[in-house]
Amino acid sequence: MDKLLNNKLLAYANNPQDAFVNFELGVRYMQLGQRASAISYTLRAAELTDDNDLAYTCLLLNYENLNVQVGRSHSAKGQLLHAITLQPNRPEAYYMLSLYFETKQQWQEAYTVASIAETLKPGTTYAEVNYPGEYGPMLQKAITGWYLGYGQESRRLFRELIEDTTVRTDHRRVIENNIKNLG
Repeated sequence: MDKLLNNKLLAYANNPQDAFVNFELGVRYMQLGQRASAISYTLRAAELTDDNDLAYTCLLLNYENLNVQVGRSHSAKGQLLHAITLQPNRPEAYYMLSLYFETKQQWQEAYTVASIAETLKPGTTYAEVNYPGEYGPMLQKAITGWYLGYGQESRRLFRELIEDTTVRTDHRRVIENNIKNLG
């Protein structure tokens, strides 16, 4: 058995009502690819904690774990909506919701929530979540805006993004391909 997991399970056995112990156990299960177990503990942590940043992090992780499972996208979206209700002034859940809508080709919804995310500042998370940084919402606006007929704006945003040194390599390739293909 994984030694780190064993330590986390022992901590849980000693204190099952501790939100952070539940969170750490959920994160470890997520790292091991055991998504159903991960969801159980991060959901429990979100329910047990009074720390809104911890609860918010748990909901974002639950989204990631549910979203990769076939037939669970509606439940995944619910985690993001819950996170937004919990902390409406943070961009991470709006950004992820934009990605969700993009996969459904719901361009207006994706563009709208990316626009909201763009106006907000990120906060503290207790684990790595799928938020690339402040350029993320702008990238989503550039991508989804194209499908709404906002060609000039999309091209301008892609040109701004290509100059941003904080853009991750995988996103940089997307930007470069869009600049090339959109003219």
